[in-house]
Amino acid sequence: MRTVSNLSPRSASSTSPRRRREERAYKLVLTTAGLALLTVIAFIAAILGVVSGGAVVLTALLTGGSGYALKRTLSPPKG
Repeated sequence: MRTVSNLSPRSASSTSPRRRREERAYKLVLTTAGLALLTVIAFIAAILGVVSGGAVVLTALLTGGSGYALKRTLSPPKG
């Protein structure tokens, strides 16, 4: 019987396209959630007069862009 203890892990450069897509989706989920939370906080701060409405619009646009990138990453490839 042969041992398998001499197996070496795959190098980082040989990650599959599916794995890279999964990692991208995970990062985009975290980014979108963080930006959504920041948008809510900026909205509340704008109501209280701490920040301007421009900050709310900016964070909302960034959240939307991140959400759109996530949607495109999670949609099945065309073709």
